[in-house]
Amino acid sequence: MTQLPLRIRTDIRDKWDPESSTIHKTTNRLGTDLGLRVKLNINWESLWADLEAKNADRATFIPLIESVAALWLQGILRWLDDEKWGDELLEKLSASKKQQLDLFILTRKDASVSTEWMPRTASISLTLPMTIPLSLSAEVKSAISQGLERLHSDDGEIPHAIDDEEASEWTDVIGKKSAGTTTRPAAGLSTKLDDLPLLDTITRPEQLFADTVPYMLSLTDSLDSIVVQCSHEATLELMKQYFLKYARRSTRSGDAVRAPFYIISILYVL
Repeated sequence: MTQLPLRIRTDIRDKWDPESSTIHKTTNRLGTDLGLRVKLNINWESLWADLEAKNADRATFIPLIESVAALWLQGILRWLDDEKWGDELLEKLSASKKQQLDLFILTRKDASVSTEWMPRTASISLTLPMTIPLSLSAEVKSAISQGLERLHSDDGEIPHAIDDEEASEWTDVIGKKSAGTTTRPAAGLSTKLDDLPLLDTITRPEQLFADTVPYMLSLTDSLDSIVVQCSHEATLELMKQYFLKYARRSTRSGDAVRAPFYIISILYVL
């Protein structure tokens, strides 16, 4: 991983690799439910090279990948509740003489997240878009859900969403960048009020507010305070934690607490 920035290498070590991480726990549970080994394959150098242009904040890169991957793995777990679909998956793995289920996180020059079954390698891939910033938005959640639903057809059969010619391009995915292919865009997407981002996935203020307006109803700026009025309590709490995270703090010697230069509080009006 010598080509990866230090922050990303550190986050992989501290947030992704530990056995106690959400990714490892969910992958292990998948293996337990299937009765075989499940391996999640990621070429971090290629992933960063492909996504850096639209996801330049190194501090949020691994938390974003982790959140999207965890959502995808949990979706696969839910589909395994259908025994017929689980049996079909095991039959396909057995026919390919594989003793484990390989999962890949790849990239494509598309504008949506997609899930595909790759018959040549008997594996499942999650592909991330190279053309838009990655997020844990309602659109991404819906695209993951719809992608898994396409794998779970009405008769329980896992469809061959990628043909053999396309799949051959993915065979040596570990160690090289994936080829660009087309995919069906997710349809019927909707944004719900409760789909809030995780704090660690929000970029720094100078990047966030360059092209994103935070959800709010009104803002009043006076000489000594800024008042944000919002009808959604969870949004206000997230904004509070966000501004506390990036607040300038006291650097005076002896100030062990390093208190922020401003006070943030939530007032409830009934």
